[in-house]
Amino acid sequence: MMNDLAWHLKTNEVIWQRWLEHGVNPGNEFVVEFNFYASTERSADSLISGFEKTGVPARKEAKRKLFIPKEWLVTASISQSWTLDALNDRTRQYCRLADMTRVIFDGCGAHMPS
Repeated sequence: MMNDLAWHLKTNEVIWQRWLEHGVNPGNEFVVEFNFYASTERSADSLISGFEKTGVPARKEAKRKLFIPKEWLVTASISQSWTLDALNDRTRQYCRLADMTRVIFDGCGAHMPS
């Protein structure tokens, strides 16, 4: 399984521009959530174990859609001061981790203040 790092980095640029439009300044502290999908609970647990080793809190949730086998959503939430470079560094790290644990890195997002 190969997660498309180049696509995620381009998406980060778009997301970062949107965040800037909503009042985020480089270096602002806020929570960014990184999302992953695993086809097995074992893969999800392996991913969470990787997060635990670095002190990043992560949670898993079982998802079942009509006619589609169960999958697992894993979300890691990180509160820190963010820049586009920091976001891209985490994305690189998490694409590698996703490949090693055989899961899909779905990208990141954050709740912006209104």
